Amino acid sequence: MAVLGRQAILQAIDDGLIAITPFNADHVGPASVDLTLGSTFRVFRKVHEVIEVRDHTDYRECTDKLEIPDGGHILIMPGETVLGITRERVRLGPGLCGWLEGRSRFARLGLMVHISAPFMGPGIDSQQVLEMSNFGPAPLAVVPGTLICQFIFQRMDGEEHYAGPLRWAKPEQFLEIFFCFSFDLAITCGVSHAEQGKAFGDLFVVQEALIRLIQRATRELARAGGAGTSSA
Repeated sequence: MAVLGRQAILQAIDDGLIAITPFNADHVGPASVDLTLGSTFRVFRKVHEVIEVRDHTDYRECTDKLEIPDGGHILIMPGETVLGITRERVRLGPGLCGWLEGRSRFARLGLMVHISAPFMGPGIDSQQVLEMSNFGPAPLAVVPGTLICQFIFQRMDGEEHYAGPLRWAKPEQFLEIFFCFSFDLAITCGVSHAEQGKAFGDLFVVQEALIRLIQRATRELARAGGAGTSSA
C-alpha cells in the first residue's frame, strides 16, 4: 500500500480517481495536497454540565455555528477546541484511501488540526471537517483561506468502496455548505419545486430529504437491475 507522490496524485486526478474541488495544482506537494480552511466553524458553548459520550451523542447540542467574514479570523484560546471545515471537497475512487494531517509550521505553534479522526476511506466525497485544538501557551488567530492541513493519498490492497452515511459529509451537519449538490440531486430525483422549497427551508429537513432521495434512487436502480436480470 504505497503513498502517492506528486506525479501519481496528478495522474490519479487526470484519471478521475481523485477529485478536488476547487483544485489548485500549486497546492500539490511531493507526497500530499494542501487544503485551505473554510469560513464556517462550530464553537463549543460555555457550559458546565457534563456531556455524556455515547453512540448517539450529538455535538450540535453543545456547539453553535459561526461564520467568519472575509478578512476576519477565529480566535482559539489555549486548551480550546473548535470545529472547522476545508474549502475543498475531496472525492476518492475505489482502491484509494487517505489521511488528513496538520502542517509542521502550525504544529510548532501548538495547533492540532484533527484530534483522532484522520483516516478517510475509499469513496468519500466531502469537504473535510477539522477538529482544531490549541495546545500552545498563546491564543491563536486562525484565518480562513490559510493552507491549514494536508491530505495524503494511499493506494489500497484491493478496491473497496465506502458507502456509509458519512460518505458525502463528515459530519452531515455541514449539509448547508452543499446546497448546490443537494439542489442538483433533488432535480435528478424528480422532486417538485414545492418539495424543494420546503426541504431547503430547514437544514435538518434537508438531511432527511437527502436520505429519502438517495433511498429512492437506490430502489430505482435495484428495480432496474432486477428487470434487466429477469429479461435476460
